[in-house]
Amino acid sequence: MTKLLELADAYAEQRCGATREHCRGNTPDWTWVDKTRAALVAEIERVQTEFAETLSERNEQARLLGMSAERELALRARIDVLERDAARYQELRRGQHWSVVNGIGDTLRADDLDEDVDAVINPRLQRQAPKE
Repeated sequence: MTKLLELADAYAEQRCGATREHCRGNTPDWTWVDKTRAALVAEIERVQTEFAETLSERNEQARLLGMSAERELALRARIDVLERDAARYQELRRGQHWSVVNGIGDTLRADDLDEDVDAVINPRLQRQAPKE
């Protein structure tokens, strides 16, 4: 800010042909310099405040984006695990390479396998199933 004020004084000196000390503020041209300096100081302070607020907002956005990126990576990893499990289950469900046998020796495939797995995963399904 000091540099800008020095530049304002230098400009005024060139325009007036005299220094502030020489004119001692009596020249009307120096009045506009004082007003311009005050306006410059006010604008600099406004810009500094706006910059600080913008920087704070950017830091908060970066923090949130960082959390979002971490969360996204975790979710993608979880999706990969679930997709692998789903693919494995589809292979078992088809029953072409492996057999799944329940506790009483029945081979389970397709819908029968789905029902038994669902019953183990979610006991409510078993309770809600119609009894034959």
